[in-house]
Amino acid sequence: MLSFFAIHAGTIVALLLVAAAAAGSIVHLRRQRKHGKSICGCNCGNCHGSCHTH
Repeated sequence: MLSFFAIHAGTIVALLLVAAAAAGSIVHLRRQRKHGKSICGCNCGNCHGSCHTH
């Protein structure tokens, strides 16, 4: 089992870095949305629906 980690250490580290970046992005987007900001740059807290087409 230890040899598996030794052989694939680079792949495992890269996977952990990508997973951490994805998790950080998700947390950042959720915090922005919680504070009334959106991904498109509009302030959805003051939005009356005119800037988005549904």
